[in-house]
Amino acid sequence: MTNSIGCIIAYGGEDKKYDPIYEKATDLALKRRATLVLYDAEAGSRFSSPQPNFWSGDRDLPDDHGRLSPARLDAMGREAFADRVRAAQAVGVDAWGWLPQSKGAKELADYAAEQNASLVVAPSDLDSHGLGDWLKGRPSLDEVSEKVDSPVVVVHIAEEPVEDPAPALT
Repeated sequence: MTNSIGCIIAYGGEDKKYDPIYEKATDLALKRRATLVLYDAEAGSRFSSPQPNFWSGDRDLPDDHGRLSPARLDAMGREAFADRVRAAQAVGVDAWGWLPQSKGAKELADYAAEQNASLVVAPSDLDSHGLGDWLKGRPSLDEVSEKVDSPVVVVHIAEEPVEDPAPALT
């Protein structure tokens, strides 16, 4: 791809609810001629790492500056996420993916600093932070804004509807 000016980190996941995040981040990356890293915050957990390791027999490291290409993401079984990266590349963005080992604000801030990120794009649903989010290691918007040195752009995403657990009797 062409000369990039800066790096934008887009915090999201594979779920379609993150489409507005990736659309906004792709648009910003195009306008700024910035590299875009799609950060799949749903990839890691406290019990497993999405990254290759010695035990998986896969010793390949990330492709460029700690970033993963769509081909590498495909090889890791992350085809849907790789397609998101390809979609950004298809419109001319120097786009990559990343699968963090942990979802916390500190880990996001460390990665953003490592990538020299000029901007982080985050979903509005980080603002509604509950016990379940805390147990899963998901940061709040306040934590992200406090830890990340670069500006944080918040993009509104629709909250998932809560299903009624008991159907109405007729």
